[in-house]
Amino acid sequence: MLACLMLAMVSSSYPYQPEYAVCTSVSNYPLVKSTGYKYVELNVSYLMPDESDADFQADLDEIKNSDAKIISCTSFIPGSLTLTGHENKQEEALVWADAALRRAGLANIPYIVFGSGKARNVPENFSKEQAKEQFVSFCRRIAPLAEKYDVTILIEPLNRAETNMINSLEEGAAIVEAVGHRNVQLLCDIYHMMREDEAASEIVKHARYIRHCHIAEREERTSPGTKGDDFRPYFRALKEIGYKGCVSIECRWQDFNNEIEPALSYMQAQWSASAGSTGQESTPQVKNVILMIGDGMGISQVYAGMTVNKGALHLEQCQFVGFSKTYSANSYITDSAAGGTAIACGTKTNNGAIGVDADGNPVKSILEYASENGLSTGIVASCDITHATPASFVAHQPSRKMEEEIAEDFVNSDVTLFIGGGKKQFDSRADNVNLLNKLAAKGFQVAFDLEDIKKITTGKLAGLVANKHPAPYPERGEFLPESTQAAINLLKGNDKGFFLMVEGSQIDWACHANNEKAAVNEMLDFDRAIKVAFDYADRNPNTLVIVTADHETGGMALTGGDLSAGKLKAVYATTGHTSVMVPLFAYGAGAIEFAGIYENTAIFNKILNLFGFEK
Repeated sequence: MLACLMLAMVSSSYPYQPEYAVCTSVSNYPLVKSTGYKYVELNVSYLMPDESDADFQADLDEIKNSDAKIISCTSFIPGSLTLTGHENKQEEALVWADAALRRAGLANIPYIVFGSGKARNVPENFSKEQAKEQFVSFCRRIAPLAEKYDVTILIEPLNRAETNMINSLEEGAAIVEAVGHRNVQLLCDIYHMMREDEAASEIVKHARYIRHCHIAEREERTSPGTKGDDFRPYFRALKEIGYKGCVSIECRWQDFNNEIEPALSYMQAQWSASAGSTGQESTPQVKNVILMIGDGMGISQVYAGMTVNKGALHLEQCQFVGFSKTYSANSYITDSAAGGTAIACGTKTNNGAIGVDADGNPVKSILEYASENGLSTGIVASCDITHATPASFVAHQPSRKMEEEIAEDFVNSDVTLFIGGGKKQFDSRADNVNLLNKLAAKGFQVAFDLEDIKKITTGKLAGLVANKHPAPYPERGEFLPESTQAAINLLKGNDKGFFLMVEGSQIDWACHANNEKAAVNEMLDFDRAIKVAFDYADRNPNTLVIVTADHETGGMALTGGDLSAGKLKAVYATTGHTSVMVPLFAYGAGAIEFAGIYENTAIFNKILNLFGFEK
């Protein structure tokens, strides 16, 4: 599945056209289909939520006996069932919603569009903040129903002439985040965006939640092409996020039978003409890079986490997917030192080597290039900071076992911050040298627990939270996502930008032990750190987030499971590493550059080029 997604995203010329739909009735589907549309979109009244199942059966039979493909139902909650205010009717609305969602599930309709402007309108003299809380509370109540019936609710921002709550993608995304359930996502409606003079870039900003798109012309909500509105900026934004959903016409038809064909042709022409000026095709400027490495994370580890989390990870919001080849200079199966060096320095080296080429010569890392170019830099790891992967970005040693020498490389480097374990490599050394004093002399603020680390938001930081390694998850708590946030909080103060590497270190260890429960725990912990990075990228459009692995561990195979129950069965081929390609997921500015299959060394070169650094 991921390979197909990757191949679909490789072409920067973007010949792909989205699937198109029309808001109309099932009876119109033959005409819609023959014209070239794929779906129809119904009004939720078609599901007859206020009628008996027997009454609904005739509509259900019509759907099942036709070949109509229905993408969604609109107008979820009627205006009479108010959701906000002192005298709201949420309990009645909940009964309505349950019936609508259940019947959508029976009809295999994947989406319910939650516009319902009158129902959610904030009454006069009522607190808008309280109304928002009421709306979020209602969404939290219906989200489990949507999950139960395998339907996704799409929050639809509407223009101010239709409602006074949720008038922009930003406000819609805030609702989705507050609800915090994978069955509540976001719809972007180009008509409403144009009515509100909302920038097309908002689509890019909130890409991770967008599942569906509506369209109509701005002034009179006419069908596309009637007055010749320019949709190209919005289509460019959809291209930029790698949108693979549907574009559905929700308009006021003047002559349905004679308008649907030119409307489709107009949209297709606008989509084709939208390349270049704001899409990923033009490679947006990258200011910040957050590189996240799941040590030992292959496709099976990703899907194991997704399965136990009942079908969803933050990771899957990435727009572009690739694969890297992991072999080292002297072995078909890499270790973390050679794998980390390939990613960090763009050089294949021998297993065990840190920041040097196959002949033992030091090679500059992307972190060092970033420092030389005035960017702030950081390392976060859920292991000893001198371990192979984090060390590869800072140190230059012939052997990963030289941890005390690697600690000296940290002291002598220009890194802005590092957070992890490994305190003993700095203060309990064979040479009796206390490197903590040297760190302080170089301007580092040294902290030994997460709470102190979070208080440091400027300057240089050395966070050493464990003598050796932080505990496995869940014993270590939210160390990895909170350390990621703490690192961003400090690094973002540099106007020139930053480079941050975050490692989910202990996925590897769990798979060495063939412990599927521990592997899933570590994968989900890493995914929460990924969300922190995505959230920052959403607020800062010149940020690129890359999620990948240095190698796969264990030859993990998923032989059984249950997505609805979050249950998993796995077997392992080895207690060591394997040679398979590993996935790379990219999100944000420049993400399209990482679609494809390439050497792990190419990751370094792609980042270098996106930063604009000279080698």
